[in-house]
Amino acid sequence: MTTRLYYGIVVLVIASLTLFSFSPLQDSKGLGRVQKTLGKEVYVMCEPVREYEVVDRLTTSLTSSLAGRQTIQKQMQEVVDRALKRKDKGKIGDFDAVMTDDGDVIVIIKFKD
Repeated sequence: MTTRLYYGIVVLVIASLTLFSFSPLQDSKGLGRVQKTLGKEVYVMCEPVREYEVVDRLTTSLTSSLAGRQTIQKQMQEVVDRALKRKDKGKIGDFDAVMTDDGDVIVIIKFKD
């Protein structure tokens, strides 16, 4: 009986250690490094883990759409450049990053921290 109890405790301890040792790995799953364009973070089909507030929304210009397919990198450079110009003119506040799911609607954000 004592041997059974001993093995039961050993199994329980090993199972607990295994469970707790994999928890941090699961928390970081899905995280990646974000690319920057003109000093601003660009999130495409993802969102930041940090808390943020929406500063403004932009849509890509019709001329960009009519010009044909361009790389997402080029498109985001144009969007960030446009947002920086709007900021310089005082039309929008300071921002840290831009987000988009489809490349058409761009959400301009500022981190709360």
